[in-house]
Amino acid sequence: MLRLGTSYLDWLHHAQTGYIILRLSDSYSAWLHHTRTGCIILGLGTSYLDWVHHFQTRCIKLGLGTSYSNWLHHIWSGCIILVLDASYLDWMHHTQTGCIILGLDASYSDWLHYT
Repeated sequence: MLRLGTSYLDWLHHAQTGYIILRLSDSYSAWLHHTRTGCIILGLGTSYLDWVHHFQTRCIKLGLGTSYSNWLHHIWSGCIILVLDASYLDWMHHTQTGCIILGLDASYSDWLHYT
């Protein structure tokens, strides 16, 4: 759960699909097409067509401004970049661990227990 306001009942229907809803306003019908792809949409403005290229890579696009070329280096590593200015070098140590860094200030030592 990404928000304290999200109740357990709200997530009951999504436990078997494996996708994540980041906003309470995201309706179940809006996520119907993405249940089998495993992709994560971070906003209602992200259309289905914008995610066509990412179905097989399982990467996560965090905004409409994030182009496909920006994710080319990360599709095989399985890591998730949460900010556009997060460079590939910042994620080099985490490509093999599969962990998720939520901010640039999250150091490698902070994630040592989760690798």
